[in-house]
Amino acid sequence: RDLNVNTVVFHSTFFPVYYDGYLKKWLGYAKEGWLRLLDKARGYGITIFIENSIDKTPKAILGLLRDVNNGSFKACLDFGHYYIFGEKNGLEYLKEYPKGSIGEIHVSDNNSRLDQHLGLGKGSLPIPSFFKALEELSINPIVTVETHSLEDIQVSREYLKKNGLLR
Repeated sequence: RDLNVNTVVFHSTFFPVYYDGYLKKWLGYAKEGWLRLLDKARGYGITIFIENSIDKTPKAILGLLRDVNNGSFKACLDFGHYYIFGEKNGLEYLKEYPKGSIGEIHVSDNNSRLDQHLGLGKGSLPIPSFFKALEELSINPIVTVETHSLEDIQVSREYLKKNGLLR
């Protein structure tokens, strides 16, 4: 409220190393906490986006989106995270999210092994294919280029312009 924001992104906090096999139980506990947080956020006019972090699949996030079912709760899909931590790639998981559930995406590049947060075009991810899939699925989210340096922000901007992805 003090920052006068209208959106906040949180990681799912579903840690597969601890919770695999306990998704249903985890969802029950998580739902309770997210509903309390969402009540407060709604009072401030804030939408919460839940982002995949080290999630192997989108099952936990999809479960929360289903169980919490609140207009102030949407997904933030981090394309690079799925390439590093996912069992499948980010393009495949993109199609599993319900229509209208993705409100923000985080995009950076990496070598498909480490979460490097490189400038777009400096790694091996199929960034143009991802943006094409967003368009084909009529997903028009907030886009955050999530790099670790000012230089990579400029590299990403040039990459987006060169590939016709910057509006």
